[in-house]
Amino acid sequence: MQRPKSEGLGAAFGGGMTDNLFGAQTTNVLQKTTRWLGGIFFAVSLVLSMLYSRQARHTSKSIIQQQLANAPAPKAPQIRRPIPT
Repeated sequence: MQRPKSEGLGAAFGGGMTDNLFGAQTTNVLQKTTRWLGGIFFAVSLVLSMLYSRQARHTSKSIIQQQLANAPAPKAPQIRRPIPT
């Protein structure tokens, strides 16, 4: 048989211990903690992406772009014209 839905995540950590630690609302505590941690993760990811994009704008060209800019221009191929006879 399946366990009742009301047990939730609290049963995974041992019902008696979590009831003593968090009270009967263990599932709500775990849900709130998960939401907060998810929100913090999202906010930190957003801030880091904004900082990275600012840094990328202020830096000079990439290494490949610098090498292409400093490379000598290729010589034009010489066209051989047939000698009229």
